[in-house]
Amino acid sequence: MKSLKIIYVIIVVIIIFLSGYFIGNIKNSKVSREIRIGYNHSDYPDRIDYQNVFTDVDNQEIIDNFLMIYLHKEKIEILYLEQDLLTFIFV
Repeated sequence: MKSLKIIYVIIVVIIIFLSGYFIGNIKNSKVSREIRIGYNHSDYPDRIDYQNVFTDVDNQEIIDNFLMIYLHKEKIEILYLEQDLLTFIFV
């Protein structure tokens, strides 16, 4: 009798977790965040060509990294550029 209760509890827990998983997959298929990395077109100055487009559905880690960089940005006071060595020194 006790083993049947344990089996029923395990089956109910599995059903709850699987239903939550499938509902999450159905609801979260839309893009909520998108980052576009592009450059100005050489012939048309008003046109921007997007070389890379990242969405949170396909590339969640990339979106999170860009968000952390954006949120924790700091203003650069003095920037020394040594063009001979192609080295950037931030102070």
